[in-house]
Amino acid sequence: MIPILYPGNETQFNKNGLGPLADAISCVVEEERNGQYELHMTYPVTGVHYADLQETRIILAKPFDGGTAQPFIIYKISRPMDGIVTVDAEHISYRLNGTVVMPFSSSGIISLFSTDLPGHIVGTSPFTFQTDITSADGYSVDLPREVRGVLGGEQDSILQKYGGEWEFNRFNCYLHAARGSDNNVTLRYGKNITDINSVIDMTSVYTGIVPYWTNENETVTLTEKVVMSSHASDYPFNIVKTVDFSSDFETAPTETQLRNAATAYVNNNEGWKLKNNIEVSFVALWETEQYKNIAPLERVKLCDLVTVIYEPLGVNFKTKVIATEYNVLTEKYNKITLGEQSFTLGAIIEESVTESEVKTTSRMRNAIERATKLIQGGLGGHVVFSTNADGEPEEILIMDTDDIGTATNVIRMNLAGIGFSDSGYQGPFDTAWTIDGHFVADFIDTGTLN
Repeated sequence: MIPILYPGNETQFNKNGLGPLADAISCVVEEERNGQYELHMTYPVTGVHYADLQETRIILAKPFDGGTAQPFIIYKISRPMDGIVTVDAEHISYRLNGTVVMPFSSSGIISLFSTDLPGHIVGTSPFTFQTDITSADGYSVDLPREVRGVLGGEQDSILQKYGGEWEFNRFNCYLHAARGSDNNVTLRYGKNITDINSVIDMTSVYTGIVPYWTNENETVTLTEKVVMSSHASDYPFNIVKTVDFSSDFETAPTETQLRNAATAYVNNNEGWKLKNNIEVSFVALWETEQYKNIAPLERVKLCDLVTVIYEPLGVNFKTKVIATEYNVLTEKYNKITLGEQSFTLGAIIEESVTESEVKTTSRMRNAIERATKLIQGGLGGHVVFSTNADGEPEEILIMDTDDIGTATNVIRMNLAGIGFSDSGYQGPFDTAWTIDGHFVADFIDTGTLN
């Protein structure tokens, strides 16, 4: 398919818009299960409609084999190198990052998708929401929130509560109980596998957690400190991680409350399980002349189940397609990844399994409150202008005394940058931002990080 360019306010995509991007050098769409959904294109500055390529405009492209062409919003265009630019775009559903829903309460998932969520969105929205999941469990939003975060990018999201697999089809957001299907497709050594790499990953494994709750005034932990998994004996040593439950309780919980929350966390997550990702390169038989008559049965798409058989590695099991990279121009897959995701998405959609959940909202809120209290705390201080031999100011000092010989806490600003020290005027400056763009810090608290 030749990708087509549209203005940013297009909603129908039934005409040629600003025109086909016929000179595209490359164009791929990458999609992950409950994850990123982006388009990346390279285009020559001499190409037709190059001058029309602008941020916020939309590229329509086919995202996977047999799929409906999808709109992708351009968010970055690189500077030309050798007359070639790189264009990055995200699926139109990312607009929900800039769409706010007001607080509401829903009695069940049906009313949540049909009326409650869309009815509380600020302003008008072209998006619709559907699901085939049936649940009588209610859902509520207590504060104004971005819709995409409510769908799956944050703690207490719809995805986290109900599970499932999201599919974004233009302006429709559909939460499937199971998005893919099992068509009995088999990838077998000697038949269609050309390369295989089995990756056993234990980087996210834990056998127990140390739960805690904290605010500016106190911290609550357990007397026994750690809550262990029933599978701890599966490993020759313990692997323990900390989990912050500050966002689960408005006030300090009792040890019993904290212990119950920690036990539920350990029981509801499979932190003890090893990740087993199979990276497979294979011949898509449905694209060959020999197999064209059984193409519908051999096609593979995101979230489908496939059987992988590779005797030399002792591999024989059924697994899920978790990521695809589709070549829009050739209409073939560049890469298909099978197995289990061992990561979560930052600003996009989060896995329903919360084993790597860090509850950043609570931590960020605490960090902001701490910084605000420190800066507003009226701790005093002295601002000193240091001068050179000609009597001209050359640096600004903010110190706990007015003498660089006695000062302990020092902020030092000059042409080289700004440094923070609790060891005096000469440092060391454990936190610093230098003029050449380097930033050094022991701890960084961040809200949204792109």
